[in-house]
Amino acid sequence: MRHPTNFFKHGNPKLKDGYHPRSVEIFVLDSINSYNQIFKRLTTNMVLFLAWTAIQDKMPKLMPKEIESMLIQHFSWDYLAGLTRPDFFAKVAPLLN
Repeated sequence: MRHPTNFFKHGNPKLKDGYHPRSVEIFVLDSINSYNQIFKRLTTNMVLFLAWTAIQDKMPKLMPKEIESMLIQHFSWDYLAGLTRPDFFAKVAPLLN
């Protein structure tokens, strides 16, 4: 892959099989995991993305421990599960700062 930014930005418009719309999220999750292994920490946006994915996909093992108790105090899981990713970030990010 010579130009990964082009690959991720544009993709192949003729691709019919083998692509799932959530493939990008899998790349992001893998990147977050790699970053955490190298730097032993996560950024605020990484924590938010992991939390949103954990709630959307009903995968509690993905939920970062530093945010789980705070979310339970402020929101119901059903409410959070109904939010889009931008809305989730907008509602939860101010509580982390």
